[in-house]
Amino acid sequence: MNKPWAADRWNEVKGKAMERWGKLSNADLTRIDGQREKLMGIVQQRYARTKEEAEEELRQWERRHGL
Repeated sequence: MNKPWAADRWNEVKGKAMERWGKLSNADLTRIDGQREKLMGIVQQRYARTKEEAEEELRQWERRHGL
């Protein structure tokens, strides 16, 4: 099981994720529950990204938000 990488800040982080990836639903964010791999998978699905593209996009977003 993936350890939540943003568990202590998930309420703050999920708002930022919703701003960045507007196609994420509240249900998606609840399901992700601070787990990086789940966020990356949903970004891949919603935005038709390859795993590598989603990983890079997520990495850049994490740097901007100090995760």
